[in-house]
Amino acid sequence: MGRLFADPRGAVWLAVVGVVAVLVVPDSAEAVPAFARAYGVPCGSCHYAITRRNEFGDAFRKAGYRWPDADPLAYEKALNPPPVEMRGTSSFRTMLPKHWLFAARTSLAASYSNDEELAEPFFVSQPNINLLFGGPVSDYVGFFGSWGGGGGSPDELAVQVSRILDRREANLRFGYIEQNTTVFKNNEALLADYLLSSAEMTGFTLSQSRMGAELNGIFAGGRAYYATGVVKTGVGDVQHYDRYYHLSVKIGGLDFIGNEPDIDLDNPTALDDISLVLAHWGYFGEVPPFAAGGQRQAVIRRYGVEAKADFRQWQMWAGAMLGYDRDTVAKEARDSLTGFVEIAYRFISDIFPMYMYQYQQADASSDPIIRHDIGVVALPLENMRWRLHYGYTPDGVANETVQLQMLLGF
Repeated sequence: MGRLFADPRGAVWLAVVGVVAVLVVPDSAEAVPAFARAYGVPCGSCHYAITRRNEFGDAFRKAGYRWPDADPLAYEKALNPPPVEMRGTSSFRTMLPKHWLFAARTSLAASYSNDEELAEPFFVSQPNINLLFGGPVSDYVGFFGSWGGGGGSPDELAVQVSRILDRREANLRFGYIEQNTTVFKNNEALLADYLLSSAEMTGFTLSQSRMGAELNGIFAGGRAYYATGVVKTGVGDVQHYDRYYHLSVKIGGLDFIGNEPDIDLDNPTALDDISLVLAHWGYFGEVPPFAAGGQRQAVIRRYGVEAKADFRQWQMWAGAMLGYDRDTVAKEARDSLTGFVEIAYRFISDIFPMYMYQYQQADASSDPIIRHDIGVVALPLENMRWRLHYGYTPDGVANETVQLQMLLGF
């Protein structure tokens, strides 16, 4: 670490550029200020620290980006001004919001590293802009999308039909979707990207959006959630439909519908402040060829167990994944184990010191990947997030990195 600031000019430039850096890191679904404008609530209603969702934000997402409430028309009451009701020749009515549910993000990043293999230790990224949009379009239908521009396909574009036959147990999500496996989504990573759901051998990640369909629902009195779906992978004539499942249960705190638990106010206990989510998931698929007409690269299997715990000012996330990759070209198979633990503490209402440890062992013969990330997140405004981050890997190689970043959504 002492070499990191061997050149004091590098540290000064890092501070100067970091102060003016505007950054939104994730490439998938994240905080959309348009929702806050539509419902007339602060971003903190759904986010622990933008872009990380809190318990209510998780219920909002599971409700198909609609206000989680027993009344299917509750979002109409919340929207201000009320949406325009459209009735014509269609079988069902359509509700168009008077204000388009649309947001934008702009990003610029600056970092400094002592990695001797880098041509320039100091780095500033090119600015870019991303578009995010979504919301309810009818009593039971909601959608979400994000697009990074550049003429390519969207990062995500999904439609959810909620409460089929008026049952919370039956919702359909389809389109260009991120697989609902691990509960730790990329947009909720405050310090660094998660190794979870990926493997060293093929680099296949479950956080990438793919065309597919998913059936999901809430049951057991709002305390359990499931998802099962198929997504298409492949290039040209080599196509495959991967399958996955997810099951999670929640103890304490808000349920998955957004209802608060019954608490005896006359005899409060520490258990009243505990919220715990336990999850298990699996994924079965194939890695597609690199080009049309090629041979599939590998058969993969993923199994994960995860936990989210909140207790007063503390938040702890942990997860582990067993992976299996069988290369169909080299006829080689490899098992992997990936895990992480993250701890965050709400020092004051808008400052969060954080630490994350990640581990990945590809097989018994290779060295494991170990990462440490330490940082402080601050929220001076509802739609602004600062982060000071230090990351390193204890492998004897000079590769420490310091970043000062700011996120701004509007």
